[in-house]
Amino acid sequence: MNKIIVAVDDSEHSMRAVEKAKELGKAFDSNIVLVTVTEFIHHNYEYATRYLDEIKEIEESKKQSEAILEKNKARLRELGDKVETVMLEGDPAYSLIQYIKSSDADLVIIGSHGVKGLRQFMLGSVVSKIVHHVDKSVMIVR
Repeated sequence: MNKIIVAVDDSEHSMRAVEKAKELGKAFDSNIVLVTVTEFIHHNYEYATRYLDEIKEIEESKKQSEAILEKNKARLRELGDKVETVMLEGDPAYSLIQYIKSSDADLVIIGSHGVKGLRQFMLGSVVSKIVHHVDKSVMIVR
């Protein structure tokens, strides 16, 4: 098992998924990719003044997503340079599915439920979509 993708947010189930990835990463000397999705709508820059509050919210969402990735990467510190982080933007299910399909990962680990919100994804429905639309092995952690 060369590469494991772990979908992360700020939920307890996500934390457990990272712990499982750590366990498997050690056992198989795997590379681990922590992935999170920032969900928002892009607007044309020329209309930015109309959407200043949204732009601030988007920037805050990105910062929060970066913090989630860094926090989880720190939990895998002992795996050293075998851990990378990826922040995707857009619809959580679609973004994750496209990323997973285009990767050479051997396994996807995802928590059974996540947190809701603009920047994070609700894993209950996202998990279902991933399981049905990717051809990789998926481990769901409770």
